[in-house]
Parts: sequence; C-alpha cells; structure tokens
Amino acid sequence: MWPTPWAISNRLADVGDQRQGLTASQMSVAIYRKLVQADPTTFDPHLARALSNLSVRLGKVGQLEDALTAIEESVKIQRRLARANPAAHLPDLPGALNNLSNRLTEMSRWKDSLTVIQEGVDVYRDLATTNAAVYLPKLAGALNNMSIKLGPLCRPYHALIASEEAVEISRSGLASGVDSAAYLPTVAAGLNNVSMWLGMSGHRDEALAAVTEYVDIYHRLAETNPSIYLPILVGALNHLSRRLDEVGRHDDAAATRAEAEELRTQVRT
Repeated sequence: MWPTPWAISNRLADVGDQRQGLTASQMSVAIYRKLVQADPTTFDPHLARALSNLSVRLGKVGQLEDALTAIEESVKIQRRLARANPAAHLPDLPGALNNLSNRLTEMSRWKDSLTVIQEGVDVYRDLATTNAAVYLPKLAGALNNMSIKLGPLCRPYHALIASEEAVEISRSGLASGVDSAAYLPTVAAGLNNVSMWLGMSGHRDEALAAVTEYVDIYHRLAETNPSIYLPILVGALNHLSRRLDEVGRHDDAAATRAEAEELRTQVRT
C-alpha cells in the first residue's frame, strides 16, 4: 500500500526537512480538496486530517496565522462529520481540538485555547464511558494539556486538579495492567505538572515528592528507549534540582544537575 500524502509529509519532517514536509502537506491538502469535490463522503475525513497535518507543518516554520486557519477548517469539518456519524467520526474530533488549542496558545489566545481543550476533555470523557481501555489514556493526556492551558489564566488550583485527575486515571490504568506503555508517560507528565503547580502554591515538600517520582519514571523509560526519553530525563532532572534547592538540599541539587549535564552530553553525541 502506498503511503498517504500526509504520511510522506510527516516522514520528510521527521528527517529534519521541514520545508519539504510543508510542501508535501500543502500538496496533500490540494489533492484532497479535488477529491472531495467528486466524493465528499469518502474524502472529507482525509481532507480534515490533511488540514490538521498542514497546521502542524505551518506552525513548525512559524506561519502561525496560516496554521490557525488550517486547523480551524479541519475542526469545522470534523464537527460536521461527528454530528452526522458520531460512531465513525467523534473519536477523531478531540485530536483536532487539541491541535487547535495548541495553535491558539501560540497566538496567546489563552481563554479560547482553554475553551477548546475543555471540549476535547469532555469528548474523551464521554468516549471513555464506552471504551475505557482506548480513551482513558487519551483523557489523561488531554487533562494534562488542559492543566498547562490553565496556567497563563492564573488558575493554579484548577490546573492542579486537572493534573491530579490525569495522574489518578493513569495510575488506575497501570494498576489494571492493561497497557503500561499507554499510561506510564501520562503518569509522568501529570506528576511534572502536579509538582509545578504545588511548587507555585508553596507546597515545596509535596512538589519535591511529585517530581522525584516523575524522574524515577523517566529513568526507567530511558533505559528502554534512550533516543526518545533521555532528552526528557535531562529536563526532568533539572526540574528536580530546582525543587531540591527550594527545600535546602543544595548538595543533592548539585549532584542532580551534574547527572543532567552528563546525560545531556550523551544526547548530543
């Protein structure tokens, strides 16, 4: 089977050729626009995904207004498809909403960004009632994203609640043993956010405990897939070092920074 046009775009971007990836994505959208004219039922979903991919590619090269326009069109199509056939198309809507929320954040439209990601959370919540194994990890990820969106609106309490729910969902998933690969990164992301919001609220010991567990998870993940997780572990260690300094454990903080620097050297090589 030949790869889809947006898959070609993604592969080009993955090897660092963002401009060629953008060109391929633009061609993909043009192709699907023509196909939609002949058969909208078949090709509208493909056009929506191609527009979502185009939005990401435009964002990568700094064309933020055009990126927002593309994802807004994608979401409009996805909404229409979801209304017409929820069983087939509603699961695709939250991903597009997440993309739209990110584009709005890039434009500093914080309230709009939060409104959109909240809608995505609500959709995943509904979907998880009928298929928890598939949609609870996605709900946890959306809650972590929503937590980040709440920060610029000076709502740290609500951000903390969202992060804690994401951690709780992910811990439950891990305890069930269904799919640790799906849940472990969302536990870690949630703990990182929990530590951040607790630290901002002055709960330094609790913030330290959360980020310590976050680092422990990424130590384990980096052992299994260093190319993906070592760079994240470096950032996690730097976060941990700051929390250690806040509670007066300066020697431990210095040792943690040294470990981060050593791993950063490995990442560069």
